Amino acid sequence: MVRTTLLLGLLMVGATAPAADGTVAEGFAWLENQCFDGRGNLFFSDSTHGEVWRLFEGGENRYHMELVQSDFQAVMGLAVDEARDEVLAVVVRREGRWLARNYLVAFRAELPSIYRIIASLPSSGNGLVVHDRFAYISSARSFLPEDGVVYRVDIERGSVDVFAEKLTYANGLALDVAKQHLYVGEWATGAIQVFDLATARRVRTHHLLKPRDAEWLDDMVVDSERGWLYGTDFAKGRVVAVPLTGEAAGPVEVAAGLKNPTSVAFGRGTGFRGCSLYVTEGGGLTVHDADRRLVEVPHVRCGDRGGACAAR
Repeated sequence: MVRTTLLLGLLMVGATAPAADGTVAEGFAWLENQCFDGRGNLFFSDSTHGEVWRLFEGGENRYHMELVQSDFQAVMGLAVDEARDEVLAVVVRREGRWLARNYLVAFRAELPSIYRIIASLPSSGNGLVVHDRFAYISSARSFLPEDGVVYRVDIERGSVDVFAEKLTYANGLALDVAKQHLYVGEWATGAIQVFDLATARRVRTHHLLKPRDAEWLDDMVVDSERGWLYGTDFAKGRVVAVPLTGEAAGPVEVAAGLKNPTSVAFGRGTGFRGCSLYVTEGGGLTVHDADRRLVEVPHVRCGDRGGACAAR
């Protein structure tokens, strides 16, 4: 199904330059997720407003933003399907006065005001990653312990099945393509469950945060080349990291002073630093909240290649 959104054209809202505190874009209620297409575009979702925005470099070291989707009640996970040259989004769409449905949708960067529905989801989705012909979507379902699942959607056929289950508050997702592993974060336990993509077998668990210390795990990203796992602590406003081998020393704080960080990703493509972490902030509950940001945390994985981070 293809549908034209209520947004009849792209809405340009002007330029923004990175601030000294790392702010790349601001003025949002609840930024939920983000994805880079590798061609100079960063897409990010404002869940409270049900919007998808595009950020790109516009010259003179400044970014430009465009509102590209606004047809939804909420927008959660985002991911790029490079094989089909599309951006995928987990959304809630209101249909009629009382009915709201959960969908996986797709649109093209060059035609953002038009989207197609790939599949209807059995429950509200959250995290999203794409690998080969499948999209993986986390869902907390009833928010009861061990009721969380990861759905696997065949992008070509639109079929949905359960890839993993018995998860507690399933939330963020990340891929380790080299090892063919799927990382699933549990919001309330602070644990990250790792599954083999081929067999759906759980292979190990990382303990990133401590729920008894009021630490809530939202999203994460894995850097398998350098051996680190990064996650957002929604409750304490920080980004932490642990080595993929040996977590006895506990997490290392990478960034602090954030407002309810919701997603984290390494930059990719023209205009974005590959060794910087980009972090979205959430927590705004009403459409009147407008103080959440997209933030760049530089020099996270430069190592001895610091010069690579000096310019976008």
